[in-house]
Amino acid sequence: MTDWTAADLPSFAGRTVIITGANSGLGSVTARELAGQGATVVMAVRDTRKGEKAALQIADRAYVMELGEFVLAGTAKDIAGNERVAASYLGLCEGA
Repeated sequence: MTDWTAADLPSFAGRTVIITGANSGLGSVTARELAGQGATVVMAVRDTRKGEKAALQIADRAYVMELGEFVLAGTAKDIAGNERVAASYLGLCEGA
């Protein structure tokens, strides 16, 4: 076992991360910690109401998207193939 903690995370300033299951449990903690290190966090969740509630804990560095939008795109690698998801994602990046 190591003594690594979230305090050991490097800066994520200028980076955008997509976290699935980010409205609770490990996903929520991951979203909060990465946002705390400067990341813009896209919270891909099944229940956007729960996602919005969790995003309030992260303030202005988190955005919620329904997980189904990513599934429709195929994979995160293929996100540009889905115009609606790509437009949302690119809008987040431009506003970050």
